[in-house]
Amino acid sequence: GVKRTRQSPARCAAAAATMSSAESALLPVKVHDGTSSSASSSSPRQIAAEERRDRSDSLLSLGDDAPPPPHHHREGEGEGMGEDEDEDEEPGKMRVSELKAELDLRGVDYSGCFDKESLAAKLLQARATGKANPDIIDDFNKMRLDETIAGEETSISDEDIQQMVGGDGTLPGGLPPDMLKKLMSNPELTSLLQSPKMQEAMRLMMTGGQSALEKAMQEDH
Repeated sequence: GVKRTRQSPARCAAAAATMSSAESALLPVKVHDGTSSSASSSSPRQIAAEERRDRSDSLLSLGDDAPPPPHHHREGEGEGMGEDEDEDEEPGKMRVSELKAELDLRGVDYSGCFDKESLAAKLLQARATGKANPDIIDDFNKMRLDETIAGEETSISDEDIQQMVGGDGTLPGGLPPDMLKKLMSNPELTSLLQSPKMQEAMRLMMTGGQSALEKAMQEDH
């Protein structure tokens, strides 16, 4: 049989979270039924603004029509701080070790960052563009194959998710834990993440950003 450990579902969830982040960065450049379309009339600045505004709703639209879950934070966080809850999701609220951990997961070089502010800026840029190590996709595919061979389905527990939650209360890619559980339990999203066409688009997004994806799409026409 296939030997399984508690680390595997956590790694699978981390890969899915980062892939979902990259997938959301494809918006409004979307891939449907093996075809691609691009809002060519929109400027990169407008596209980035739309992606940030619609990110969570667009991810959830892959599943049912349930409203987005509320934000979840660490126990006792925010006590005596009196700050807006939305600020807790910003990389600037994370510890240096947590910033480096997510950048490592994404395969983003931060050797030129010498303080917390520069690390946070690097992570914000990576999240906004979907920048990540494309090897994550290979890891995700391998773990899905192992589960198929073992006759098991992907199961993400609260314990698995807590292993990845950063100091800002979110997962890699800035996803709230409840949203990841919803996405991972959605067969439609799981199928989409395994689509060769979508994975090809995500690889381009992870390595070259949206401009690389749009260039490739234009060359296909």
